Amino acid sequence: MAKQNKFETQIALAEAAGKKITSPAENMIATVPKTITSVEQYSQAARVFQSVKDLEKALAAEYGEIIVPLREGLDKLYAKHREARAPLEVGGARIKLAMEKFDEKKTSQAVVRAEKAADKRGASAEEKRDASVRAAATSHAPTVAGITTISKWDYEVTDLEAVPAYVNGVEIRAIKKASIQKLIRAVEGKIEIPGVKNVFRKVKGARSLCK
Repeated sequence: MAKQNKFETQIALAEAAGKKITSPAENMIATVPKTITSVEQYSQAARVFQSVKDLEKALAAEYGEIIVPLREGLDKLYAKHREARAPLEVGGARIKLAMEKFDEKKTSQAVVRAEKAADKRGASAEEKRDASVRAAATSHAPTVAGITTISKWDYEVTDLEAVPAYVNGVEIRAIKKASIQKLIRAVEGKIEIPGVKNVFRKVKGARSLCK
């Protein structure tokens, strides 16, 4: 109650100074001039400063009594939520993976059948590839209400060294410039890398002449 009375006193001082009360703390501080020119102003500044520190302590106590327990309660709530959700996420991922593997198996079987049929027809390699693509694209997963299936092409690298750098003008195997530079510098250019030319450059720099 004493702090409240002190605070009200400071508001009254601000009002007496003709200031608009928008923020009690700001208006209380505004009663102190930026440049103190008298003992009276100094004494007033000391009283306001003490009130400011008291309010800071009160806010800190309020934070400790209210905000901290709320945060702790939220942390516990989030932990409980994560604990309840974890088995659902893991279980859902496992079920989804099992379903996708089943779909992949059915697609693979359809592709194999298409390739065998193409072989029997004496199809060319290109025709056989087209037949495989059509079989994969038209292979359907079992229809179940509420379950959607999105078909998309992906890839798996089977031989990294055989992957070309460019296909149809598109870079698919990025060159690690930093690694090449590090390798060449380590052996001072005494190495030959297919498709790479070692270049010796002199780089200019500057140092201060002031000592």
